[in-house]
Amino acid sequence: MEVKGMTRCQKCGKQWTFKEKLRKSFKFSFDRSMNCPHCQEKQYLTNGYRKKSALITFLMILTIFLPSFLGASWEIYVVCLVAAVSIGFFLQIHTFELSNTDEGDFWNE
Repeated sequence: MEVKGMTRCQKCGKQWTFKEKLRKSFKFSFDRSMNCPHCQEKQYLTNGYRKKSALITFLMILTIFLPSFLGASWEIYVVCLVAAVSIGFFLQIHTFELSNTDEGDFWNE
């Protein structure tokens, strides 16, 4: 039984640790591939994950700026900022999905 949030290499089947996913997710690059830390085979983020990630990022940005549009105090703004960033990064790391092949741009499906 596959546990949700368990990211596995599609080639060797080994599970990526939280630390490995965190390190890979903060590496900004236009190259969509990531090497598996166990077998060094190229892995790609699935289009499904990239769609979820885009939605999570949009909701993070909306949550961060919503209090300022509503005229909330700076304390509420700071709480929303910390909550949005924390929850957003947690969700993005725990919804990681890998594929052996580059599925192309998700908006061209």
